[in-house]
Amino acid sequence: MSEQQLSTEVVIYTDGACSGHPGPGGWGATMVFGPKNGTGERREIRGGEPHTTNNRMELMAAIKALQYPAQRSNIDLHTDSTYVRKGITEWIHGWKRRGWKTAAKKPVKNADLWQELDEARTLHDVTWHWVKGHAGHPENERADELAGMGLKETLAGEPSPEIIETTEPPALSIDPAFELDHRLAADSVEIGALTLCTVRLMNDHRYPWLILIPQARNMSELTDLSDADSLVLMHEMRMVSNAMEKLFRPQKLNIGALGNIVAQLHIHIIARHDDDPAWPGPVWGHSRAEPYDDKQLANLCTIIKNVLIN
Repeated sequence: MSEQQLSTEVVIYTDGACSGHPGPGGWGATMVFGPKNGTGERREIRGGEPHTTNNRMELMAAIKALQYPAQRSNIDLHTDSTYVRKGITEWIHGWKRRGWKTAAKKPVKNADLWQELDEARTLHDVTWHWVKGHAGHPENERADELAGMGLKETLAGEPSPEIIETTEPPALSIDPAFELDHRLAADSVEIGALTLCTVRLMNDHRYPWLILIPQARNMSELTDLSDADSLVLMHEMRMVSNAMEKLFRPQKLNIGALGNIVAQLHIHIIARHDDDPAWPGPVWGHSRAEPYDDKQLANLCTIIKNVLIN
């Protein structure tokens, strides 16, 4: 596997397909590695079986996707199957307590794959998401296409049950001529750049406060972002949020995209504590900022950069 695949941040979309019940089926998964240690490089996998069900293909897609990353990763896995998401987050606990029996004391259907999925998820730190299928979401639609390809190849008797593809990452809206709004520049200090966003520390020692600014011109709303931009931005917001929780142990993270005064799109991520001067209200407009001294500022920027950028 390439160095890109060693990224510890992965976004996955999975899907399954079946013709008949049972019948030939296919599964597919699309994965974006990074952007922390890469540039959003993608991997796609697919496969199929000649005699299966749709639920088994949904499970197989999730299993194969979790088995693919080369090292332990923080994974956001999206599935349009409530069977998979509810099964792995809710029902599985009772099944295991009862020796893989349902509450009605009947054998759990597809127990072999549930056990395999249960083992695969221990390889990573997985957050499970449900996404509505066939609703125009580009990554979910791509996973559906891959599952369909796996089904067709199975029907055609193609020998390879799993095909790994490398695809170029979608182009981001990064602009070499990007200019930071002068008000954001005046109020904050640069930490460094991620794949899409530049990260800055608000110069106010009362609150640990980071700002993410996509490095593109003429962006004022989240709706101005392309699908590729949006995916990477969500990745970077999650990564920065994790870093804030690790460093500052907040009672609550406040995350917002205001832009009422500064039109340039920017995301605030603020670590809140119950002893900060604005608690429990918002920090915006709560008295004047109190800047760090030079030594504090330099030390904090170094600490954040080591956790977030390096």
